[in-house]
Amino acid sequence: MLKLSVIGNLGSDPQIKEKDLSKMIKLNLGVGVRRKKETVTQWIDVLIFGNSFEKIMPLLVKGTRIYVFGTFDINHDPNTNKSYWNLIADAIHVLNNKKESQEDKFFSHTLKKEKAPSFEDEIPF
Repeated sequence: MLKLSVIGNLGSDPQIKEKDLSKMIKLNLGVGVRRKKETVTQWIDVLIFGNSFEKIMPLLVKGTRIYVFGTFDINHDPNTNKSYWNLIADAIHVLNNKKESQEDKFFSHTLKKEKAPSFEDEIPF
């Protein structure tokens, strides 16, 4: 199991998927990586399962800077021959929020562990 800590900005508003009684939220996290005197943006999909994200949902808007800690996973789609980086979140810390641009707000939320439902047939979004 590979654990990963990442700081980046949300590239879009969260996408919510519901299946039966389970919920999944997908965040597109842009992370700046320096390569040869320039910064390149790498995109990581952050996945959150269950209802534990509801407290921080109003803060998760495009442009918000967050810290995420979780389990790193790579999925390969044989149809397109592409690999997708996923970070299954254990904890999220909102470092600043675009809705409150005058102040830097810090909000921390550790997610409750819930069993991830099977969304295999529907990934990628």
